[in-house]
Amino acid sequence: MTVNDFRQDDTSRITAYFYILSVVISEAHLLDLDSAIAHLNERVEGFTCRGSGYVLARIDELSASFVKFRPLGAGSLSKRRSGS
Repeated sequence: MTVNDFRQDDTSRITAYFYILSVVISEAHLLDLDSAIAHLNERVEGFTCRGSGYVLARIDELSASFVKFRPLGAGSLSKRRSGS
């Protein structure tokens, strides 16, 4: 923490939100937590490297959402000709 000439906290704070895109998790595609963390770190780095001057000091909240994937089903919309 820095203090200005008036003995007040000279630190500026903002609220920022970072996210990663949704991923499908299944028996064939397990959750790659290392990859998810790497993507989040890239977002934070991108924010600080674009000249914001802010440094991530703490994370107040981290959330994850899980939704059951229910595919509509496989099929074709094209009509097939019946055998000749």
